[in-house]
Order: sequence, then structure tokens, then C-alpha cells
Amino acid sequence: MRGCGFWKSTVLRAPALGLVFFLGARSAPAQSVITSGERPGLPFSTASSDWEGYSEFVQLAQRRLGTARIAPSAQLDFGNLRSNDAIIIVRPLRPLDERSLSAFLADGGRVALLDDFGKGDTLLRKFGIVRISPPANPVERLRSNPDLAIAVPSVQLVAGAERGRHPIAEHVDAVVTNHPLVLRHPDLTPVLEIRDATGRSEALAVTGVIAKKGRLFALGDPSVFINLMLRYPGNRNFAEGLIDYLAPQSPFEETDRKSPLGAQQGKIWIVANDFEQLGRYGDDESLLEKLKRHLEEAAQTMISMDEEGMPGAVATFLAALLALMVVSRELSGNVNLSPLPENSFARPALLAAQTGLGARANILGSKNAHPILALMELDAALRESAARRLGVSPSGSERDLTDSFQSSGLAADDAASLAKLLTDLRTYGQSLGQGKPKKTTESSMRNYHRESMRLLGEMERVGKST
Repeated sequence: MRGCGFWKSTVLRAPALGLVFFLGARSAPAQSVITSGERPGLPFSTASSDWEGYSEFVQLAQRRLGTARIAPSAQLDFGNLRSNDAIIIVRPLRPLDERSLSAFLADGGRVALLDDFGKGDTLLRKFGIVRISPPANPVERLRSNPDLAIAVPSVQLVAGAERGRHPIAEHVDAVVTNHPLVLRHPDLTPVLEIRDATGRSEALAVTGVIAKKGRLFALGDPSVFINLMLRYPGNRNFAEGLIDYLAPQSPFEETDRKSPLGAQQGKIWIVANDFEQLGRYGDDESLLEKLKRHLEEAAQTMISMDEEGMPGAVATFLAALLALMVVSRELSGNVNLSPLPENSFARPALLAAQTGLGARANILGSKNAHPILALMELDAALRESAARRLGVSPSGSERDLTDSFQSSGLAADDAASLAKLLTDLRTYGQSLGQGKPKKTTESSMRNYHRESMRLLGEMERVGKST
């Protein structure tokens, strides 16, 4: 599989060690403290000290700017970003929130996307950047291997003098790559390029100013910054140049220290692989917009799971449920209301409700998980959404629920439908708690999904009008 750490390791490990010895690179200085919720065993993980991890890149950034300003994380919360922050995204495995990233860039933020075969292509295309295969016959390569091309700074010679070297590559002579992709854009500035024997060159890295304020940097090979590759002086100098370029109050720009942003140095957030995206940057989105965004992300998660034996309608239902759960959690963090009453079949919080989106998908989609587990989660998520949007306590008998929902503004038919749905879902949970789980079908799960989405739209409409 192209782009994964194991696939690259079959080519990189032995030849790269030879170049490290040849260049005489030294080991990295003492480690700084790294805090990240990401699993350390993954390639490109910011918490991994393995040869293909990113821990040394994080430590390099911390030594350059200070530990407090470098924030490796398993989550990217767009709602917490400031316009003088920067984001480094390494080989994303989920589609990126293009709307938030675009708004962040337009507001003066900085984004570096280090990706070859991940999910960053849609963001690149949004800004007119195209990823293509590198030159098949690069002039400079490691151990005569064309897949290990050597990239050099993009420069022009004018009257024998060098012109056009970007500040990121100021101290770079050569950067070792590993199965890279190259990038094309008519206007962005090339930073590094790979040249072939015919004299043609293609950009490995490009950068430019977005909306006259923000900075977008794109690199076609995230492996240039893995722990092993940072032993090469050129790769390490390139990493330092990128950190300086992304950091506010860097040598590459003047900042008004009397302004609020000048007095508050921004952070650089570093996320990799299957990181979770939360919130939105710059504006408030409706409940349905949140659902649509998280549904797309959840659908991608379900596709990547082993769904053998799982009916298609069940997978669709689980994706919708996961999206709803995430939205409910976001709402609960943004609105300060009294705690919801516990269900009558009181139980500890489900594991699926305590973990991230990917983990919840794995739990709910497991072949060993009872389908009622998903219905119980749907019951809890719907009740919380009803409480947040309608401002009523979603407890009591079906008749009590109908009266409460109708008095909050729902039409009589919708109030009755929501009350019946919640009553039915609670019955499923009670049956599981009593050790006599009711049977559910693919058709009923499809109907629950359809009715839940419809009623959420009605709750959103009523919530906006109150």
C-alpha cells in the first residue's frame, strides 16, 4: 500500500543509514517534554520515537520556540485557534475541514500540509495545487535509487548570482526524499524542487500568501521530517526553516509588539494521521451543518473499518449515529444547562461515549457489539440534543414528552413522533439491561435513522426561532 510507513521502510531503512554515516550527522540533543494523545506506534506519530515517528521534529520545534508554543495533539479544535496560530498537518487520514482551514488562512493563520498519499488532496485542489508523480529519472538521488530523489532549493541564476531562494531553504543544500509526490501551481512560490536529466524540474514544496494575510505551505513528502531523516543536515535545516516561517514574530516578518497579537505569541499545533477535528473556525454553524460535516467524516471512518458481515444500512445508521454523538458532545460543551436526568436503566457512561470518533466507530461497529448498544447511544444523543435545542427535560412518559415538546414549539405531530421515538429507544435499552434484549432489524434501524434526521431538522428550526 503506497504511502504507509511499512511500504516506505522497505526502501528507506538501509540506504538512509549509509547517508547518515557519510554526512556525519550527530544524534539529537536531550529530549523535551512531549504531550500528545496520539498513539505512539503509528508512522508519522508526534509521540513516536521510532525511526519513522515525528518525535524529533516536535522536539526540534520545542527547542526553537519553547515547549509552551508547540502543541502536538490528537485533536484539532478549530474553535480554540487564534489568527496568529499555525497548524502543521502530517499525512491526514480523514478529509480535512476545508471551510475552517480556509477561514483560518483568510484571517491570517498559517497552515503547513505535509502529505503525499493521505487525504490532503482536496484541500490542495481547493487552492489550485495539483499532486503528480515526481520525475522518473532525477539527476540527484540516493544510492542510484530514483525513488530516493534529492531535492534542492528552487533558485535562479542571474548574471552568475543566485536569486529566488526562499527563506525556508536559506540554510539548505539538499533534502533526501522517499517516494515523494511533486506539486504544481501557476502562482505559488516553489521552495524545493526535484530535477531530472532533461533539465525539467518539479516542485517538492510550495508556499504562498492566502487572502493577503495567511500562509499556506505544502510539501509532497511527509517522510522528510521523520526521526531517521532528520539526521540529514539538509532535512534538519529545512525543518528549522519551516518552523521559523510558520512562527509569528519570526525573522521573516515584522510584528507590531504593541498590538494584542504582537504581545501574545501564537502556538504551532501539530497533528498527524487519524486526528479528530472539532468545532469550526470563525463562524457559528447550524446543527444540520454540524451533522453534515461529521456525517461525512463518520462515513469515511466506517468505510475504513472491516465491515464484513455488516449490512449496508447498519453501517449507514452507525455513521449517522456517530455524527449525532459528536454534535451532542459539542453542544454540551457550548451551552451551560443543568445535567440531564439519568435513564431509568441507570448505567455507567458507555465506553463509546467516552472515546474519540474512530474508537467509537470501532466499538459500535464491532461484530461482537449488540445492535441495541447503538440504539442506546442514539437515545442518549437525541435526548441531549432535544434538551439543548428545545430547553426542556426529555424525561417522563410518552404523553409527558409529547406535551413538553409541543409546549417548546414543535408541531403536534412532530412532538408526538419524537416522544414515541425516544420511548421506543428507551424500551430497547431496558430490555438489554434486563438480559432479554429485543430484536431489531435492518429496516427498523433505517427508519430510526431517517426519522432522527428529520426530527433534528425540526428541533433546529424551532431552536432558532425561540
